[in-house]
Amino acid sequence: MKSFALLLTAGLVVCTLPAAAQNAPGRTAWKQMPEITFNFYRKTGTPQQAQTVREVWGNRLRPRDVAFALLTEVDTTENHYIFTMLDNSDIPGGTCLAPPNGDGTTRAQPTYSTCTMRVVQRHKASGRTTVRDLPNYCYLNLDDEPGNLARHHTEYAYDAASKTIRFRTIMYGRHTRECDRSIQLR
Repeated sequence: MKSFALLLTAGLVVCTLPAAAQNAPGRTAWKQMPEITFNFYRKTGTPQQAQTVREVWGNRLRPRDVAFALLTEVDTTENHYIFTMLDNSDIPGGTCLAPPNGDGTTRAQPTYSTCTMRVVQRHKASGRTTVRDLPNYCYLNLDDEPGNLARHHTEYAYDAASKTIRFRTIMYGRHTRECDRSIQLR
């Protein structure tokens, strides 16, 4: 199985925009980040998405781990980008912080976990790959009952004109502003 080497470069600029800029009307279309499950009774994601997550996370996702990942990909003229979060409590110490409003094992208080966003940048012409881990991104994908996913999920929006990808979390059907993040692609 191929894994990506961890290289840190200045190829990505990370910034947080004010909430007003996050929701500028007409600028971007928000989409749910698809969830890919591993060794879970309810299988989600395509085989290709699962393979991408395995390649990106390498030994942080072992063959028998019960794990969950959010994934999206964006293409620019020069680069292909992969954005993914992995929630794997089978790894000692886990890969995410449990939800702040509960221990992550109860459905009584659905809320987000705090995870690392791994960003992979592949330069199309040279094939050079850069990987960067960005802390403190919100992971939420609650689909345990009908209608829950529409009210509890993580979204992304890519603005090609500004080369900015934005992330936000919808919890209890409302935008959770403390989870707003954006990444300027260069």
